[in-house]
Amino acid sequence: MASPHSGVPDIPGILQYEPALGHLKQYVASLMQMRSYRFPGAQPVSFRQDHLKQLESEDYFVAEKSDGVRCLALITVNRETKAQEVYLFDRKSNFFLIPHLRFPIPNDPSFQKCHTDTIIDGELVLDKEPDGRVRQRLLLFDCLVIAGKVLVERDLSKRLGVS
Repeated sequence: MASPHSGVPDIPGILQYEPALGHLKQYVASLMQMRSYRFPGAQPVSFRQDHLKQLESEDYFVAEKSDGVRCLALITVNRETKAQEVYLFDRKSNFFLIPHLRFPIPNDPSFQKCHTDTIIDGELVLDKEPDGRVRQRLLLFDCLVIAGKVLVERDLSKRLGVS
């Protein structure tokens, strides 16, 4: 579940190898409208003392730094089985198929309609429950592509409002 002393979780699921890995990278590049694959998530920025004036003059979203693994969720539908498939992938381009994880479409009372052609940015963390148990959680914080529609050119506040 995690490295024994780090508190940082390992990405669960089934690690993908070639040729599936190449197809997944190509699919991500296509969804993101990139010529070739590269990790599409934003890169973290550390603030220094000289950034404070800029921070005071502009609006920013600020989030707590989680001690986890940065990963993106690629949500698609298998062409053969018609079942939703969810992959988590990291900056090192490791793709993991996550069985039994689903992203249903909101407002579908049957829970049968699911997202596809979607990429969401997030972090996988270990969360301690009140009873002491440790659970793995995927914290999602940015929508890059929803239903094939690229959102990265929009402001973050507008991206977060898309469902």
